[in-house]
Amino acid sequence: MKLSDNWVTGNSDLLVTLILDFILFHNLVTGGYIGYADMTTIPAFIGSPDLPGILASLSGISYFPPIFQVPLDAGLTVVQVLYSLVFGTYSANLLYYSWLVFYSLGLVFLLRNLTQNKGLIILGTAVGLVNPGVLNVIRDSPLTLYIGPIPWFIAFYYRYRILRRSRLNLLLSLLPLTILSIYGPGIPALLLSLISVEMFAFLRQGQVRDKIVSSLKSVALVLFFFTVFHLNVLYLVLTGGPQLDTYREAENHLVTNYGILSFNLIQQLEFNVLSNKFNYYYISLLSWASTTFSQLIAVLLLIYGLISIVLLLRSKNFFPLIFFSLSVALVSYAQNYLDLYQTITHTFPIFAGVDPSEYNPLMGVFLAMATTSFKTQVKPMVFRLIHYLPLVLIIFLTLLSGVVMEANLAVVWNHVNLPQSVEQGYQTLYAGIQGETVISVPPIDRFYFPFYTYNGTVYGLRNPEPCVPPVFPLLAYPKSAVVIDSLPSVANLENPYVELYYTLFIGNTTGFQYYSTILNVQRIFWIGPSVNFNKLYTPYYVANLTMLENRTGFHVIADYGDFAILGSNNDPTYKLLIRGPLVEIYPLRNVTSVVTPVGYGTQVIVNGYSVRDYGGVVEVVSSHPLRPFTLTSNYVIFNLITDSAIIVFYLVLLVSLFKVVWSRSSVRESKALSSDP
Repeated sequence: MKLSDNWVTGNSDLLVTLILDFILFHNLVTGGYIGYADMTTIPAFIGSPDLPGILASLSGISYFPPIFQVPLDAGLTVVQVLYSLVFGTYSANLLYYSWLVFYSLGLVFLLRNLTQNKGLIILGTAVGLVNPGVLNVIRDSPLTLYIGPIPWFIAFYYRYRILRRSRLNLLLSLLPLTILSIYGPGIPALLLSLISVEMFAFLRQGQVRDKIVSSLKSVALVLFFFTVFHLNVLYLVLTGGPQLDTYREAENHLVTNYGILSFNLIQQLEFNVLSNKFNYYYISLLSWASTTFSQLIAVLLLIYGLISIVLLLRSKNFFPLIFFSLSVALVSYAQNYLDLYQTITHTFPIFAGVDPSEYNPLMGVFLAMATTSFKTQVKPMVFRLIHYLPLVLIIFLTLLSGVVMEANLAVVWNHVNLPQSVEQGYQTLYAGIQGETVISVPPIDRFYFPFYTYNGTVYGLRNPEPCVPPVFPLLAYPKSAVVIDSLPSVANLENPYVELYYTLFIGNTTGFQYYSTILNVQRIFWIGPSVNFNKLYTPYYVANLTMLENRTGFHVIADYGDFAILGSNNDPTYKLLIRGPLVEIYPLRNVTSVVTPVGYGTQVIVNGYSVRDYGGVVEVVSSHPLRPFTLTSNYVIFNLITDSAIIVFYLVLLVSLFKVVWSRSSVRESKALSSDP
């Protein structure tokens, strides 16, 4: 009993943090289907993936063009597969929840390095977790908190370099690198954290030469393992391809529409680092109170940040200050403090030009560390007031942020009761489809059905933004069908899918039937005019179902009002089936060529036949009638190599943890035996 009490007391910060996580994010795990913005969970009627589907996920293969892809966070794919094996359709809910818990636990371990005061650790964790910066990104999706693994990395890398140079601390610091995405602020945030720890380590006593050598070895070790965990992405960058063009297009879109933005220290401490997103924190405050109150809160956040800097300087707590200085320089963008923006954008032009709001949570990590600089026993009285006033201030601001966050997340993560028509439509859409193609009209993967009316009233406060969730299940989880729910982001007028939609849009029935035949289209998922979607970006839309029948030559299989399903009157051209790391194609006609949905330039390997570019997709050709053949890709090879390296690392880490736990257990037993009379 005494041992149990000691464990609870010693880990009270962890337990309180887990309770806080559940209070804030319980909707993720207590509800059913959730769909909003960039996230969706899996409805129960979808069913669990089979073994070939799991192997395909690890290989980077899907039924969505370009079929072969390189995941930018292979470790997260491995975790998703493990969750799917254990939890089935509930896996997405738990994955989103686990991501946020991992972030909060990383904060706890980080703050343990800076103070032993459990109260300050709990408060600091709350500050780093419950703030406008985190809210503004997790509203899109918990996984949009791209810096989620960073606090864990800092915590254990700091222990490895500053406190205790043990093998276990090194392995634990490398763990978050397996799931750190290269897209978004991942690389810049990792380098920032790495440099911060190394600069702090350099301030310690010792020979300069020894410190330089030690630092170079440690940095090289981290970067080596980060490269191993992203070996597939390294191959992608070295070989190029259409996937990189997609990221370049996203970067150009942000710069073209919003310019190269600039953020100063005040905006960063107020969590007002945004581009195309709303600041939901201040929007909520404006809807509940006056403009003056909202402005006052922003000023209080700024005051707290400035006081924190002063207290850190006074206490000579340099590590948070180093981290803060580099964070400010990084998030300043075009202000270009310390030349960081220019350096990073020249070094990582593809993976650094992202939404600035995704960097904003770094300021929350700094404020979490700054909170540990408060002291409960300070003399004389004037300094005691200097410490206690900001303590009271941050408690108030954190509680307010918690209310705002809960009110917002109650809307976006509210359980959606899908109508029976959705399940029926899902079954009808894929019934009899085995490797053929399904297209949506219009070609859009995000649409909002009108049956969601929840306004999100929490604590008597209504969320100011009534919203409707997108219903992803119909297209996001195909059974065995190639799904076309969007067009290539990089304009290519010769792309056959663009031609398909263009002929539909202008009413060229002959042209549509030609392209639907060679592209193996057997189903059309039509979105009715009652459904909400942005028609500005979806010009290829036919608002009348009868007109769609006439233009396509397809017939209506089922009409559910909000959407309808049409079927082809012609037999399929071929079947495309994913079998683990392979794609098998079975021609069903006496043809010498097949136009596949596989993206050209994705390092495709085809045995026995040659390939050529057909407007951005792979056409397999032969001088004789085609027989069944298989395709794979170099992407698959490097994806599986990367997955294997990550799995081996996980096993090594588990063995090391087991040895440490066993050793400590043995020591406790020896002490207990020696103390017996």
